[in-house]
Amino acid sequence: LTLTLTLTLTLLFDFESKRCYEPALEILRRAGDRRGEAVCLGNLAYAHQNLGESRRAVELYERALRLFRAAEDRCSEGVALNNLAAAHDELGEPRRAVAYYEESLEIFREAGDRRGVGRALNNLANALKKLGETRRAVACYEESIEIFRKTGDQSGESKTRGNLAVVVQKMGENLNLDEG
Repeated sequence: LTLTLTLTLTLLFDFESKRCYEPALEILRRAGDRRGEAVCLGNLAYAHQNLGESRRAVELYERALRLFRAAEDRCSEGVALNNLAAAHDELGEPRRAVAYYEESLEIFREAGDRRGVGRALNNLANALKKLGETRRAVACYEESIEIFRKTGDQSGESKTRGNLAVVVQKMGENLNLDEG
């Protein structure tokens, strides 16, 4: 019951947030606030994505990405690429997702955003796994775990370890998952 209620409320809030973001987007456009417009587009895309409207989310993430690039906001560009990749992955387009994840990973590395690198690696590994590139996926998961451990991101480390465990189980191999 709790899960059903949580999912119902999440959908309701995402639906309502769309109604709030759309007029905000118009206001930002009229004001010429391109960075604010890009952030709003990304948030609106996320709401669409949560409602299962991934194709629309892709369109909005692409618009946000163009604005972040025009503003030369590399960190936000990396986030937009990561989100765009996730939407493509949800649409069953893991090859496109991999390309966007790799691009976001490069940006996070350049910016020194360790947690961004960890998240991008985990997401990249998930997409690689879908393409059957399990060895490469395992390497990404392991690097992600190491980054999360060093940055103290226990949630990220836990999620990535769970993802790695699924791959290892499917591979039927015994990889060393010790803390050291």
